[in-house]
Amino acid sequence: MKVKRLLISLLCLGILSSAQLAEAVPMEDQIRSGQVSTADKIVPDHPRMWMRGEWDWDPNNVGSFAWRILHGETQDWPWGESSANDQAKFEFEYSAGENDGSSYGEDNMYRNYDHDFAYRVLEPIIAGKAQKLGWGQGYAGDYNLDHTADEYFTDAREKLINLVEMAPQYETTYIVCLYGSTAYDWLVDETFTNGNPVLSEANKVHIRERLIVHADQLKSQAPELGPFFDATNTDNFYYAMVGLALYEPSRTNDPGYAGINAKAKDYLDDFDTYVVGRLLPALNEQGGDGGWHGGLSRISGPYLVGGMYESDDNVVILMLAPVLLAHATATGQPLEESLFNTGMLKYFVEFQAHMIRPTQLDQFYEATYLEVGGATDEWNRMAWILPMRAYSRRRFSPDVEQQRLGELGAWIRTSFGKGFTDYGSWDTIDQLLFEDKWVNPRSPEEIGFSTTRRFDKLGWVFMREGFTSPDDLAALFISQRYHWSRLDPYAQNSFTLERKGQLIEGFQNTVHIDGGTQRTISNFPTIAQGVETYAPGSIYDVGPGILAFESNDTYDYMLGDASHAYDPAKLSQFTRQLVYLKPDIFIVFDKVVTANPNIEKKWVVDPAAAPQDQGNNLLTVTNGNGMLWMKRLLPVSASVSLSGSEIGVMPRQAGTETIFLHVMQAVDAGVGAAGVTADDATVTQDGDWFHVQVGSHQVSFSREGGFEFDGQGAAAREDLNQDGLVDEADVQLCAQVILGFESDPILVGRADVNGDGSVNAVDLQQIVNVALAE
Repeated sequence: MKVKRLLISLLCLGILSSAQLAEAVPMEDQIRSGQVSTADKIVPDHPRMWMRGEWDWDPNNVGSFAWRILHGETQDWPWGESSANDQAKFEFEYSAGENDGSSYGEDNMYRNYDHDFAYRVLEPIIAGKAQKLGWGQGYAGDYNLDHTADEYFTDAREKLINLVEMAPQYETTYIVCLYGSTAYDWLVDETFTNGNPVLSEANKVHIRERLIVHADQLKSQAPELGPFFDATNTDNFYYAMVGLALYEPSRTNDPGYAGINAKAKDYLDDFDTYVVGRLLPALNEQGGDGGWHGGLSRISGPYLVGGMYESDDNVVILMLAPVLLAHATATGQPLEESLFNTGMLKYFVEFQAHMIRPTQLDQFYEATYLEVGGATDEWNRMAWILPMRAYSRRRFSPDVEQQRLGELGAWIRTSFGKGFTDYGSWDTIDQLLFEDKWVNPRSPEEIGFSTTRRFDKLGWVFMREGFTSPDDLAALFISQRYHWSRLDPYAQNSFTLERKGQLIEGFQNTVHIDGGTQRTISNFPTIAQGVETYAPGSIYDVGPGILAFESNDTYDYMLGDASHAYDPAKLSQFTRQLVYLKPDIFIVFDKVVTANPNIEKKWVVDPAAAPQDQGNNLLTVTNGNGMLWMKRLLPVSASVSLSGSEIGVMPRQAGTETIFLHVMQAVDAGVGAAGVTADDATVTQDGDWFHVQVGSHQVSFSREGGFEFDGQGAAAREDLNQDGLVDEADVQLCAQVILGFESDPILVGRADVNGDGSVNAVDLQQIVNVALAE
């Protein structure tokens, strides 16, 4: 009967029409396969960059640019801080209409070319459209536009011409390609109130010629020959924006426009080859479910949003996001099928949520990220502004998952960094263009996001008690497949822990071999070489990474293998099995095998404060209002070194293999032994199995990577829904992932049952085989 049900299940999946299958293939895959090109999909209408034609200027269209500004009533002051405010009136008033200040706002920038006011070309276009369309009538807020639509349009035209005439150097070329091309797109079909065009034919010819000069400058810098994960390199692909603005599908047979179209198509074809074909696969290979190996503490803001120069350690996908959004609108693609829905950008908000350290909500400047790459500068507004680019327009998607992601982003926006997100500066136009708010967004738990999140592609697992209290426990385990770039921490099989204060900090909480740490890597592949350069056995292989993972209401379990992260002449194997026994206990079982018995093995933890030796293999670390109890179960005989920067454990008995086993518990500072469970933990050995008794639970590990909880093994890898059975339900779930009908990142991670980084027919066949055998 089971076989029959499975066959029927597969048959039902097989009757999907080819049209349905085509719909399931996103634009990214269609371009990569050569099925379509960007140029094939460009819509003929303007404005088409960050706008969907005149639809976006109509306040009656829910989700349009105009609607996001004009709908609803202004809240009581300070209404910009209200979580009930989902309008962009404040951003509109500050960037396009402020007239009571001395340094910002369109009425102060009007006819003003001082400083970078000359770069501000989109603001007068917005102000001109507002006046032309009569937004001031019945406006619920402070409508401060003091000039006519025609005056604003004239100002915009003159600033655009001035901008494109600047020399193609320094930051100017990036601004021209990103914002100047967009301004051309917005103005090319715009008219004054008398119906005459804002741009004359001579203006258009001149602007197009100058846009091409700037685009060619960026193209000549050959970003395809540079690294994947360096924003100073990948920003050079902004030349594609000129292609999106200038390519005219309605003029392909116009000999007078053939040269422009050829140039524009060249930019777009390069974009297809290198950005869609090479860069996005690399970004998604390291973080297709949202992760970024460089962390978020180094986010910076170039090009009109808080800074004028790019940083090579910025988050590449956030800098690429405006281009991907422009591509979506210029090709007329629904958000769900567009490049803007590429995995890393789509799920980035989840990564951001977990990277935020437990913090009091609704503070102006206090929130910080986990310190990958260094401590967060609490005055860095870009750390909270730029991530909003990843949430753009998801609120207005008919897809429930997109809405959940949009609401999560809105919750972050209204809960952290409010001194930046609620109050304007030079980045207000960025917020106006890309930010979407929400009426009283719910917390992650209320929306339905788990407090444990495995970023499978990256190899990071976040564990926390919650998202809303500064007292929440938060931990991170890192075990990557590859070392992606110089931004990566050397943190294979490392973990951090905090509760009411940091307890285990840094990213070197691993093992040292012969006094040395993990091997360093200095040279990385270029975009032209392709992400396939990162391969098992390559110098970038520091894994294999996370080999097993399970999460439920009682515990989280993970097995990480960092055997390739060390000098192979010294270390043969380093696996770490970590169990988070909720709400506050961690069991860490490490197996370390060296090439010969005389090689020194040292288990290392960086405590947040000086540890105290309590005797009987028990240590405590107290920091702030938090306290960590740590019990060493193995090795029984060890040399232990204690300092404010290191807890080091070395076995006294030489051997090629050493098992390190520790039980830790995070409690309130001052809690004594009577309130702790970890101090009474014990271990017994039965052959290759080690059974740890912690309170009422038995947690068991084997030398070969086996795991049991209270005598029960981990769920089968093929049991996607984790109901204890591998059956037709799991087959259907895997098929839905393959077809793109199911995109929950946790389920997608489970569906990759053979662990090769992709979900395909091989995984489906493996699930079917197991189901038939049961």
